[in-house]
This record gives sequence, C-alpha cells and structure tokens, in this order.
Amino acid sequence: MEIHWGIESIRLLIAVLISGLGAGGYVKYRYSKKLNEECEKLKHDLHKDAINAQLLINEHHKITSEIWYLLMIADGAIGGLSGIRRAPTYHEFTEQDFEVLFESRGVAHGQREKVLCMFRSDRNSGIKEWQKYERIMELNHARVALTKARNEIYLKELYLPENMASKGHDLIKLLNELLIAYEYEDVPGGAVEYKEIKALKDKITQQLTVLKNTMKKSLASPSSNGG
Repeated sequence: MEIHWGIESIRLLIAVLISGLGAGGYVKYRYSKKLNEECEKLKHDLHKDAINAQLLINEHHKITSEIWYLLMIADGAIGGLSGIRRAPTYHEFTEQDFEVLFESRGVAHGQREKVLCMFRSDRNSGIKEWQKYERIMELNHARVALTKARNEIYLKELYLPENMASKGHDLIKLLNELLIAYEYEDVPGGAVEYKEIKALKDKITQQLTVLKNTMKKSLASPSSNGG
C-alpha cells in the first residue's frame, strides 16, 4: 500500500505542476532546461577548444624559435670557417699554453701528445699540426650544428606551415653547399673559387631574410600558411 501511494503521490504532484504551469508552460520549462544544459555544454567545449588553440599557438612559437636558434648556430659555425677571419698564430704559445688550450677545447689525449711531441722537436711543425687539427675540429663542429638544425626541421615539419618548412630546407641545402666548399678548401684541386663562395654566402643571406620574414608572418598569424 505504501508503494502504491508513493506512485500516486508522484503522479499527483506532476498533475499539479502541469495544471499550475499549464501544458504550454510545462513544455516551455522542459525546453528551457534542455537549452540551458546545451548552452553549458557548448560553453565548456568552446573553453576547451580555446585552451587547445592557445597550446598549439604556444607550441608553434616554441618550435619556430628553436629552429631559428639552431639555424643561427649553424650559420655562425659555417660562416666562421671563412678564410678571411681572425685566428691566433700560436707563435707566442708555450707548451703549457697549449696544454691549457687543449683542456678547454676537449682535445683527445692522443692528439695532444702528438702535437706537443712535434712542438718540442720543431716549434713550427707542432703549430702547423695543431692548426690542421683545429681546422678539422671546426669543420666537425659546423657539421654537427648543421645536422642538428636539419634534424629539427625534419622532426617538427608536421607542425610547420608548408612554406616555412620548404624555405628552411632550402637554407639547409645552401649552408651544406658552403660547408662542403670549406671542407675541400685544403684538398689539392678541390678549392672552390672565391667568387663562388661569395655567391653562396649572398644566397644564404637572402634566404635567411626570406625565412625570417616567413617566420614572423606565421607567428603573427599562426593559422596562416606562413607564405
């Protein structure tokens, strides 16, 4: 009997509500409630989308900055290989000076001993041997810097506007050509004409400007294609 009256009580309450609001009022109430629920869900979804969009923008800024930073390091390392540069002659160096230099540059112990041994027996020969090895270290450093920049573009290409990635690859190719020219500079018959190197440097400067402008445009309007 208690269950029976419980059900009847609920039915009566509904009847009272409908009669008080009217059939139209009841429908309006149910519709308003549903609309409010949908609005709240939409607000929640929009807020979530806004957060995700901001995260993507932040990630885009981070990736673009990292790529530009690595490209600048590679450009500096390769540009520093130019024959027209200020480099110490080492003629004033003592054996102790070389030991300090080798330690700071992380020179392999076997190479240290080789240079110092030659330096002790013939000062000029020791200096030339070190300068030759120093050049190899500089070339290796430039190659590592270029590889890091190239890998970063390849790894993050999915997140980059197509135009920006393409310009980045074009710059890498030019930097690689210049590095190869320097690598063969001391090889008999392998030296590249100065005018060719200058032309390469000019192209690199132009491509850097183009890429920088593309990056700026993309950062100002992340939804664009960067072109």
